[in-house]
Amino acid sequence: MIKSGKGGTFSGAEERMVFGYTVRYLRTPLGAMDAPPDMAERRQTMDARGDEPIGDVTIERCPDGPGRSEWLWPKRRSQSGAILFLHGSGMSKGSPASHRPLIARIVAAVGIPAFVVDYRLAPEHPFPSALEDAVEAYRSLLLRVPAHAVAVMGDSAGGGLVLAMLLAAAAQGLAMPAAAVTLSAWTDLAVTGSAPDVDDPVVTQQKLRDAAATYLDGADPFSPMASPLYGDLSSLPPLLMQVGSREIMLADTTRFAERAVEQGRDVRVSVYPGMTHVFQLNALESPLASEAIVEIARFVETNISALVR
Repeated sequence: MIKSGKGGTFSGAEERMVFGYTVRYLRTPLGAMDAPPDMAERRQTMDARGDEPIGDVTIERCPDGPGRSEWLWPKRRSQSGAILFLHGSGMSKGSPASHRPLIARIVAAVGIPAFVVDYRLAPEHPFPSALEDAVEAYRSLLLRVPAHAVAVMGDSAGGGLVLAMLLAAAAQGLAMPAAAVTLSAWTDLAVTGSAPDVDDPVVTQQKLRDAAATYLDGADPFSPMASPLYGDLSSLPPLLMQVGSREIMLADTTRFAERAVEQGRDVRVSVYPGMTHVFQLNALESPLASEAIVEIARFVETNISALVR
């Protein structure tokens, strides 16, 4: 079943607030538009976001995971289970630190810990390095937590990587998790469905093409392991896909969902009106972004509980 749209009211003042905050966040810390030209400096600037207060969550370094992988633990656990989270930022930037504030809010809302994977980044480590790290991280998590108590999540490029990871895991015979969640997922690295006429203040078609070229390093952009839109989706778990209406990548979510439903999968698409790329970053300031975090929590709780019983 596929559902789309969000009810409720949405004010122009809130749209301006979310727009301003998200553009500031994505342009500077996440390096989408105006970041320093040096890649190391971009990454360092992004990682500084990890110094923000994160509320009722504690951090535990994960020596068993790649790089600087970490666990985020809620101080108040509401159920058994775990989240595996893959951060976004174009496959060449981002880290557990850069996305810590966002993931911490999700962890606190869901009430279960998150394993945040520090996968290898391009251009030093092009495709399929990140995918290999993601699959291995999922495999290691299953040694600690049963699949029926796991939810996998990712934002932007990390959302596409989550979906590619699930396709690879299924091909390797690994059990599927209870649920998957994507935030503004990038599912088509061939960039065939983006909408250039949308007034997107964060992402452009050219930046998508540049990021894809850096990550793929000559690999086929239509490979399902790079662009899950083109894969066999028949093994996917229940899936929640959140996206803003003000994104040129809106079709990356809607096209993927349509194909998944055609293959018999259970997909819920939530299109948030007026919202920009990964608007959930603004959960402390925007009621609608906070609503999206609550939706994620309820979706995960419902699907894990249904399988645990």
